[in-house]
Amino acid sequence: DEESVEGTLLPEIREQNEQARSLLVPVKESMDAAGFYTYSTINQDQRLEIASDDEEGRFDIWVEGETYVITLWASSPGLFMDEENQWRRRAMERLARITIPRVAEGQLADHQEAMWDEEDHGVAVRLTYRLPLARAVDVGPFVRSRIPELNEVLEYVERQVAS
Repeated sequence: DEESVEGTLLPEIREQNEQARSLLVPVKESMDAAGFYTYSTINQDQRLEIASDDEEGRFDIWVEGETYVITLWASSPGLFMDEENQWRRRAMERLARITIPRVAEGQLADHQEAMWDEEDHGVAVRLTYRLPLARAVDVGPFVRSRIPELNEVLEYVERQVAS
């Protein structure tokens, strides 16, 4: 009598995921053709998505309305790990957690975000884009073309935190 995982999803989310499944097939093919290793997963909002993780960053694509939402993530682990004094390192990390939101709010574009990554102990950035559903075959090349921006934003925020 145990309820399945599918049984716990709201009916409208289940229906959206079924529609998204077919819309994400050409996205997965496009990402694979662009040289990314991809897989399907469920995101934190219970939406089906295509994801990829590699040395360039993390990439997530899902369907929202009439668009694909594309997020590119990157982080720089251990920003202050060279600091041997744990109290000084913690103070530097605290200052980074205070500084990053101010940099993000005042100096980044609307589609760019920056935050402190507690797991990696470093700066993390995210870029978010939307492409029309008709451009599914363009998703892989589009993601590939945005990786330099992802790296530039990460480096920029790191410089602001370190100065």
